[in-house]
Amino acid sequence: MPNTNANANTNANTNANTNANANANANTNANTNANDTLSAAMQTALIAAIRQHLQLNPHAADTTEGVTLFWLSDLPLPPSAAHVADALAALLASGEVEALTLAGRTVWRRARAV
Repeated sequence: MPNTNANANTNANTNANTNANANANANTNANTNANDTLSAAMQTALIAAIRQHLQLNPHAADTTEGVTLFWLSDLPLPPSAAHVADALAALLASGEVEALTLAGRTVWRRARAV
């Protein structure tokens, strides 16, 4: 009979560990979803700010770093270069901006009609 209690304790510990892992996974999923939502909101805000800058300055052209430092300097929180690069890539995919390589650096500008 002592083995039965040992097995019961092992099962209880296994169940507790399984529940702890399920809770950890749920927390990880919730954090991932929150981060994805924040990233999507950040990208939407950056795209809007870049569009506005290009509307006000149709001949503007700059590197990703320049876009981050100068075009988006009025934002309450400075965006990361990675977020800006993602926003520029989305605008490139939609045909709103174009990327030119000058002296080995990528320069972004409003898409020109061909």
